[in-house]
Amino acid sequence: MTQKAVSDLCYKEKYIANRGTMIPMGITPQMIHCNHVNEITSDLRYKEDLLWLRGVGCFLYDTPEMVTVRNITKFRVDSLSFLSHLIMASISSQRS
Repeated sequence: MTQKAVSDLCYKEKYIANRGTMIPMGITPQMIHCNHVNEITSDLRYKEDLLWLRGVGCFLYDTPEMVTVRNITKFRVDSLSFLSHLIMASISSQRS
């Protein structure tokens, strides 16, 4: 083997061994600032998603249970108004 082939082989072995590993970087003020900004951004996104999910809990208008509750409430209001109308009519007819 020639020196060039050996050098290429060593280079390829080092490349394959280090493939996918992170490049070591020094801790600089810029890196600390970037990490801090990333943490703040992540927290804000998490809080926005949490607030959105809390709001979603209030929008259950068209679930089958809510439709049933609305229909029952409407029926009760209609029946109570009808009953109160009948009672008032019977009271006024008794006075006459």
